[in-house]
Amino acid sequence: MENKIDTFRINLYKKFKFTQKGIIHKLIEAVVTASFLRYLIIGFSTFFLQIALLYAISLIFSMQKEYANIVSTLLSMVFNYILSNSWTFKAGKHSHKAKLSKYITLATFNYIFDVVLAFPLLAVTLGLNPYLAKVIVTGLIVCWNFFIYKFWVFKTN
Repeated sequence: MENKIDTFRINLYKKFKFTQKGIIHKLIEAVVTASFLRYLIIGFSTFFLQIALLYAISLIFSMQKEYANIVSTLLSMVFNYILSNSWTFKAGKHSHKAKLSKYITLATFNYIFDVVLAFPLLAVTLGLNPYLAKVIVTGLIVCWNFFIYKFWVFKTN
């Protein structure tokens, strides 16, 4: 997969000369990677797992949806952490305590940013459609999470 991504990047540089230098070049080098593709795959997988778990837990165990949501979110986060560590960023088996602490810190920050700051600002204060607001907030979180995961949470030496 890495070779195909490298070929794609090289073709991008050839086709669009402005991508060969400066900030655009650095951004492409950081984002157009196999780990970013794996990050997206794990992200979508986590999303669909969380939805499936929410449905199954509330249906099978007759659990209230609020509690089923908590359980499905926590189980999905475990799934996401394990695959992000082992497959997406290939961060190895060492220092799980430190990585997990950083992962939880980032998840807490993302939650507070979403629920307390960004969503209320966009949807309530500015009157933006709540679904569009959610897409914007989630998009921002997805973007910065990749870099924070890569350079802080799952950083390898």
